[in-house]
Amino acid sequence: MSVDVVVPQISDGVTSGKVISVAASVGDQVEADQTLIELETDKAVVSIPSPAAGKISEIKVSEGDEVEVGAVIAVLEETEKETEEETEEETPATESKPQQEESPQDQKAEETKAAAPQKKSSAKKSPEPPASTGKDLVVIGAGPGGYAAAFRAAELGLSVTLIDPEENPGGVCLHRGCIPSKALLHVAKLITESQESAAIGITFAKPKIDVDRLRAWKNDVVEKLTGGLGAKVEKQKLNYIRGTAQFKDAHHLEVTDTDGKTSQLEFSQAILATGSRPIMLPGVEAGSQRIIDSTGALNLADVPKSLLVVGGGYIGLELGTAYAALGSKVTVVEMTDDLLPGCDRDLVSLLKRRLDKTFEDILLKTKVVELKEQKNGVAVTLEDKKGESTNRRFDKVLIAIGRKPNTEQLGLDKTQIKKNDKGFIEVDGQQRTAEQHIFAIGDIAGEPMLAHKAYAEADVAAEVAAGGKAVYEPRAIPAVVFTDPEIAWCGLTETQAREQKIKIKTAKLPWRGNGRCLTLGRDDGITKLIVDPENDRILGVAVAGPGAGELIAEGVLAMEMAALSEDLRKTIHPHPTLSETLYDAAKRL
Repeated sequence: MSVDVVVPQISDGVTSGKVISVAASVGDQVEADQTLIELETDKAVVSIPSPAAGKISEIKVSEGDEVEVGAVIAVLEETEKETEEETEEETPATESKPQQEESPQDQKAEETKAAAPQKKSSAKKSPEPPASTGKDLVVIGAGPGGYAAAFRAAELGLSVTLIDPEENPGGVCLHRGCIPSKALLHVAKLITESQESAAIGITFAKPKIDVDRLRAWKNDVVEKLTGGLGAKVEKQKLNYIRGTAQFKDAHHLEVTDTDGKTSQLEFSQAILATGSRPIMLPGVEAGSQRIIDSTGALNLADVPKSLLVVGGGYIGLELGTAYAALGSKVTVVEMTDDLLPGCDRDLVSLLKRRLDKTFEDILLKTKVVELKEQKNGVAVTLEDKKGESTNRRFDKVLIAIGRKPNTEQLGLDKTQIKKNDKGFIEVDGQQRTAEQHIFAIGDIAGEPMLAHKAYAEADVAAEVAAGGKAVYEPRAIPAVVFTDPEIAWCGLTETQAREQKIKIKTAKLPWRGNGRCLTLGRDDGITKLIVDPENDRILGVAVAGPGAGELIAEGVLAMEMAALSEDLRKTIHPHPTLSETLYDAAKRL
């Protein structure tokens, strides 16, 4: 059946708009709620979705066209759907909430949305799984993505089993990542501010650091958060299994508990959320006390007199900042020509000026050729950009060269699930793998490997598993580096714009004139806006300075709402605050 796709009533007073993007072509197979057209009005940019699943037979508009409310923009040949009677005959009768009466598999043709462009799966789809009530869901991995998906699915009426080796949910983020590292960085901030306060007339004695007590406090923070998640598991009546799982086939798991006992688990749907782990240099023995990864660094066994950090990414710089404040002489080695590859260069330049004073040394275009663990430290051979080698000794070496997804032990070869050449599981816009009833989220589903990205993917996967309509297509994902100063950004960077030959207009606002910044005893900071010169739409936001990680949320919201720089200028920001820098930067445009 042919269906006309029309411009809906957008809001009061809006009668027309300009087509700024056409996301589908004639002949495309689209899904319900997949974005077809983006329309710019005098109030906002709105997406016009497909009203149903089907095939595009005609596109009636082009980019730049002015269209009125009610105008036909496309014609869709709707996919035939099963009748309710046929579905009821195929699905066993069960007691369930109204929205769970049909299984997600039976609704797939109507409700599955097209893959987001950056996450399209090239894998061949497997045959349809056996008909089921769709009420049972197993989630493998209880990190930010896993526990968020499990809780959301339970709220939507599914019977959820959550599998993870830890006593309580939390994953790497809470147990040995985001949370413990930020606890140590808070300590680093206290120490640094006490030292710098002499400039404003307040002098403290040199701090005495009780490493055992500090470690206990850090662990207590972790236990409070993970214990709270454990309590929520009980409150929502999830079936929590401590152990690991791997596929026997596309509908059965072999579960190994923490005592080594194995059992079989049959499931209707599954969400994979097994996260990632640090990459270690080849040849380094597991369990070394002197050559450590981020997990070893966060255990805080002691504070070494000297520490070599291999890798100038966010993990290495954050942990290097913490250990430098605690008293270590920190040297950073980075193979590329600058710190934080991929970050806006203006932000990196500001950060590096301060880190040059904080760290003992920063060696760029330098690589580690050899590591030899000795009784009194680690002998390290370094090679610079000229090929010249130097030998140095450090008490400890922290390897922070990245992370890789945990997909090897899942038994994916027993399914039709596919991985790309980087080891990430291929998923579509609804986080479905090539096995349509199995989803993948978080670090195993692709970069960026960030907890807040996993949360967003978890919501999508849980809602789709419960029979809802959802798709993962964010306009911006924020990145934050919790160094001193903090740096944060979202959307397009100036470097990316140059590489992609995108025309942009930028506004840069140094913080030395911001009242709140000066009252904090700081004068280093910058806010940067990147906009489209033709329509004033915000394409990217970058911030460096105290509290940058909090400020970037406004930039993400602006991008998600397709805001213009004019919207920032017309938004009243509180005074005196650092948030005014966004307002003042927008005024420069």
